[in-house]
Amino acid sequence: NYSNLTNPQRITCILIGKYFAKRLGLIVDDILTISEISSELEIPQTTLSSPLKSLRKLGHVLYSESHYKINPHRIEEIVDSILSSKTKKWFCMTVDIKKILFLNMMGVRNNGY
Repeated sequence: NYSNLTNPQRITCILIGKYFAKRLGLIVDDILTISEISSELEIPQTTLSSPLKSLRKLGHVLYSESHYKINPHRIEEIVDSILSSKTKKWFCMTVDIKKILFLNMMGVRNNGY
């Protein structure tokens, strides 16, 4: 379930989905503003400032001109990190993350994921 992920994990899932959607030619840009991330996650922008700052510090998220995007060179590390943090639910999380990434690639709002 998408709600089992932390906000930083949810942010990276959205940005990874956008990255692959752009690579597949499904969308034009893989960048999002904090307002767009807030809308996707259905949480206040103020809740996102700290996680986004941490993700930038880790090098997982890139920031330029008020837009955020995933660091494509860190995607494997990010996904491994999300999966290893939920080792008890590894199989379920793998399925959930694939669903989240797929839905985001298709431009579908989270709807519970």
